[in-house]
Amino acid sequence: MADIELQHGGRTLRRKGGKPVPGEWAGTPVLSGPAAMAGLHVELIVDEWGVPRWMLTPAGAALAAPPTSLSSLADGATLDGTISDGAVTKSIRITIEANAYDFRPTWADTTLEAQQTLVNTALPVRLGDKLRPQPGTYGRVEGEVVYGRSIQFLTPKGEFNGANHVVLEPRQPGSVDWEFLKLDGWLERDTGRKAYLHIKGVRFPLALKPDGLREANAVRADTAVNYVKVTHCEIQGTPSAKAPLAGIGRDLCSGFRFSGDFWEITDNVVREVFGFVACAGLNRGLIIARNTVSSVWNDAIKTNHYQVVIEDNYIFDMRVADPEVFAAGQGVHPDWVQHLGYSDGLSRSGFHVRRNVFVRAVGRPGWPDGQLIFLAGSKNGSQLLDVVVEDNLGIQTMQNGVLVTSGQGAVVRNNLIIQDPTASPVVDTNFGNNPRTYRSVIGFFGDSEGGIIRGNVSNRAADYASTISPPVDENNVVLDATLSSGPNSYAANFADPQFGEALRGGMAAVRRFFRPKPGSLIDLAGAGPVDTEGNLRSSSPATAITLSGPAGGEQGQQSGDFVVSANGTLAASVTVTPSDGGAGGTFAPTSVTISPSSPTRQFRYTSAAGTATRTISVTNNGGLIDPAPLPYKVNRPAISEVVLTAPPVMTLGASGLIQATVNGAAPADVTVTLAPVAGLTFGGPIVIEAGASSGETTVVATAIGSKVVSAVNDAGLSGPQPLDLVVIKTSRPPAVVGGLVRCGFIVGRG
Repeated sequence: MADIELQHGGRTLRRKGGKPVPGEWAGTPVLSGPAAMAGLHVELIVDEWGVPRWMLTPAGAALAAPPTSLSSLADGATLDGTISDGAVTKSIRITIEANAYDFRPTWADTTLEAQQTLVNTALPVRLGDKLRPQPGTYGRVEGEVVYGRSIQFLTPKGEFNGANHVVLEPRQPGSVDWEFLKLDGWLERDTGRKAYLHIKGVRFPLALKPDGLREANAVRADTAVNYVKVTHCEIQGTPSAKAPLAGIGRDLCSGFRFSGDFWEITDNVVREVFGFVACAGLNRGLIIARNTVSSVWNDAIKTNHYQVVIEDNYIFDMRVADPEVFAAGQGVHPDWVQHLGYSDGLSRSGFHVRRNVFVRAVGRPGWPDGQLIFLAGSKNGSQLLDVVVEDNLGIQTMQNGVLVTSGQGAVVRNNLIIQDPTASPVVDTNFGNNPRTYRSVIGFFGDSEGGIIRGNVSNRAADYASTISPPVDENNVVLDATLSSGPNSYAANFADPQFGEALRGGMAAVRRFFRPKPGSLIDLAGAGPVDTEGNLRSSSPATAITLSGPAGGEQGQQSGDFVVSANGTLAASVTVTPSDGGAGGTFAPTSVTISPSSPTRQFRYTSAAGTATRTISVTNNGGLIDPAPLPYKVNRPAISEVVLTAPPVMTLGASGLIQATVNGAAPADVTVTLAPVAGLTFGGPIVIEAGASSGETTVVATAIGSKVVSAVNDAGLSGPQPLDLVVIKTSRPPAVVGGLVRCGFIVGRG
């Protein structure tokens, strides 16, 4: 083994500052052997952060492209050499990471004043490349945190296959601290804001500004940045006994605050943050999985995405709604998971929350924490489709365990959502400091239709009195947190119920505390997320494909989204293919693939000519039950214009017809009102009845001359354009002589 083992990227080498370490070498170290022949120069330096490390650069250059002999080496190739100053000699082995860049952002050597401009590392990266930040602390200038610092690189080249992100990852775990990494600046015209970036293994110290309130995100994107993964990172906030001010200030202090499509936040450890994830923009595709999050003061996860998966997260020690900070009447009741909802009249699909453990703070009797899963806010006809909330375990002190408003066919099953009896009663954050005893509940509200509430454990019967149509309600168990004994008590139902410090022991431990006793109400109903052995129940595996979509659309026009999902958790990818039974329409795409990480997909339908009702069905290759087909009524294209027609010439005293025509079938009555014209008498307005394409009225000519007929319609359509009409005097038809017309000359007969 060599005395010095180094890894190095085979692409760009970037050297910024530093000076040799005194005392290690008597003279200037010189590299010899194959490593030197490849064009490398090696020195031991103290970098600009005071960290001693070996620096590799192209010989004689502070910033240059790698020598050809280096960049052409295969991944994993090694270069051996000897480094010596004449007194000390050491062997060195350099292992090449072919598609990697060693870099340090350009702001490392600039002044604080210069940091207000966008930073561009200007690396011509390709998909699959690695960015290797050199050890140190990023986001500081002259020892002070730089807020709003952006990182940008040129458009990744190549074709994205769903997994070949550009990876930003230090070589040595824990060697890079990044304070406030801001991802902005991908220009729409250049990249479609598709970053294809995977941030991995970075530590994020979440230091606040001196006022302790604003601008303390680990990763942030104010403008839409798409295709970003953040995994295996550590976020450490500043421990605080006080929550920040209400409103937007708390969002600005979230670990992640971003806008964009297709984000994945998985396998991270997060401590002492005012929020975990805040993304209020209307975006598509979000996976939050296997994160361990502790000590959150505000909404843990707040999003307005669709196609969302939130699973296997352990969020504990929630500390929201501190009565010493929030004034009476503020109505502060944050949530572990909050979906903000839509109000544009459009419905969106895909919101799966499963197998999470959400537990309240330790040692805070009398302090309310938050509502667990709050999928709310949709209105004006917008609905949440494909909602599945299953196998979650939550310990709280506030009222809403799982609440869904405006959900269509939502499924809430095998959740355990109960009160912590050691913390009751608590402060009422809506109406002041009067103590209040809450009871956890599962409810559907607003424009919710149907659905399933099955096999849940809570402290109050399911509530769905105000919905459009009720859900299936079965095998649910209601426990009373105030009872010490009896069939509905915690003691009679749970094997080893624990609260307080024990809730910090991890997901598996918490689940085992609340496994049902054999023969208990929970066990007999098959309710809750775990069985009597503490294993997750088997209610989740998918058995069937689900299909939802629009009831109809215009002939020849692309439909809205048809949504494909499954009725449970998928074990593997399944391809689903749509069909209209040979009616000649087309689908985009022609098939979709759903998977454990992407459980919801959409397709659209364009009908062939004709206005009959089509039948949309799907088949799958995963052996699951196919759903019932959906009827899709093909309508004539929507009308947009009114056209008038009338005789161009009328004789005085004669009557005729004026007709109004629309370019399709009128969905409702359209009234066309004719403007008064001297010398013409109309029989009234023209009404085009619903389902028809034309209507008419009479016109009588009462005076000779040229007339202009104009009109307006009450349907907001374009037109009609004015018509020219001429009224002439009455005249006799020309005489016919011998079968010929007299035309101004005499025709004789021989």
